[in-house]
Amino acid sequence: MIVLCGLLEQDGKILFLEKNSMLEVPHTLGSIQTDPMSQLAEAFKKQTDIRVNVEGVFLQTKHIISGEETQFIVFKMVSLEEYQHQKYLWLNFNEAKQRKLGRSTQWLKDV
Repeated sequence: MIVLCGLLEQDGKILFLEKNSMLEVPHTLGSIQTDPMSQLAEAFKKQTDIRVNVEGVFLQTKHIISGEETQFIVFKMVSLEEYQHQKYLWLNFNEAKQRKLGRSTQWLKDV
């Protein structure tokens, strides 16, 4: 399985979503055989209402989740529009690592 994750940073903090008391980032299951950047930009918009461009790969890593090897490709994102900063959870890497991580944030263990 490949999880495409979006990393939007502002003032040293990263945009997170909180779902079921766990940290997540905007993400989608994807394939590198199709256009992963377009897939992720579309998913990011659906999950946050923020239009973004994909800037490039931040991190690639693998983790075993529920007995299955999962590949994470984390892309740096750039916002194309103004958005309500307070609508989202903004944490730096160290703050985020202290929280309960969801499936899409397991890669934080490698940062």
